[in-house]
Amino acid sequence: MDLNDTLKDEARGSGASRERRRLRNALVIGEVAIAFCLLTGAALLLASLARLLQVDPGFNPQKLLAAHVALPGTRYASEAQVADFYRRATDQLKALPGVQQVAFSTDLPLRGWAFGVPFQVAGRMVENSRRPFAHLQSVTSDYFATLQIPMLRGRALNDLDNERARPVLVINQTLAEKFFPGEDPIGRHLVMDSGPGGPKSTAWEIVGVCGRVKVQDMAEAATRAPEVYLPFAQAAVSQSWVSVRTSGDPMLLRTAVEGVFQNLDPTLPLTAMGPMDVVLQRASGPARFRLRLFGALAVLGFLLSVVGIYSVRAYAVEQRQHEIGIRMALGATPRHVLQVFLREGAWVVAVGIALGAVMSLWLTRAMTSLLFSVQPSDPLVFTGSALLMAAAGVAASFLPARAAAKVDPASVITR
Repeated sequence: MDLNDTLKDEARGSGASRERRRLRNALVIGEVAIAFCLLTGAALLLASLARLLQVDPGFNPQKLLAAHVALPGTRYASEAQVADFYRRATDQLKALPGVQQVAFSTDLPLRGWAFGVPFQVAGRMVENSRRPFAHLQSVTSDYFATLQIPMLRGRALNDLDNERARPVLVINQTLAEKFFPGEDPIGRHLVMDSGPGGPKSTAWEIVGVCGRVKVQDMAEAATRAPEVYLPFAQAAVSQSWVSVRTSGDPMLLRTAVEGVFQNLDPTLPLTAMGPMDVVLQRASGPARFRLRLFGALAVLGFLLSVVGIYSVRAYAVEQRQHEIGIRMALGATPRHVLQVFLREGAWVVAVGIALGAVMSLWLTRAMTSLLFSVQPSDPLVFTGSALLMAAAGVAASFLPARAAAKVDPASVITR
């Protein structure tokens, strides 16, 4: 007979067979495996969010106030009327104390595509159905200075680019690299079929190349957002966004900015007014929500697994006290008993971590679309999760193991 198994199975008052102990251990292994999966998922989302927050949006959102303006078509029917209103608004806004720069644009960064326009490079034949699209914006001359978007080549738009001047535009770095690789795009022309103000069907001369700005979200790939910027005077629209760069807290100027538009047109409301750094925070909102949700599940699973390990190991010590007493009566030392129970607890945790690692490989691959600049099988994340789970498992097994080492052989054998 195997003395070790006999002592365990015949322990006085235990009432638990090896099958039941195996079932309890299997449940703990499952808890550890699930907790490990949740830990790795939360760690990947945390690493993804950290890298997302380090991404350069392409503009400076600090001390920048933005609001939406919608001019009614009944009173501003022509492009000339629209352009004149924005010129007067710009002059009055710049006169406010604390205002450094003012600009109007058809859209703001990180708000998605307001206008998409098909285009082609002049002199290159492309089928109409295969023309690429660019995100199109009409902007006033101070737009790049106000949002602090760097100009990489050529010049920015200016006040001389008005309705009487030749059609010009600025392209972003993505469009320049994709359609003018190894070439200087300055002086080249883009033919566009339409713009936000109506049909254009003309060739626009490229006068500058600006840096990339995130259009859709912070995780947007650099190659996904070709942009073109037209002078507001040459492609004015009735709905736009005003951006005001301030020297201090932008919200302190909210009332003054609203007053300027009320003076120009008392029936004209400003909507969605707020600082641009809030827009930047909202851009990472989905990633933050996923992290909070997965993080809460990970913490819950982690705590349940620790409680499960402790409970099962404590119950095992209670049921096996007679066996422990006999072992110690036969010469086992408290240190030996401590090592035996720690080893059993560590074995359960190790199997759970191994099973959890296999499950995590499948789970994290399914999370690929939720991650940014992080590999689903990141070794650092897996190693850190394994070490945390192992440390927690050993700690949860230590107290029951120490209680086993303090069993009095005389008292349990004679019970």
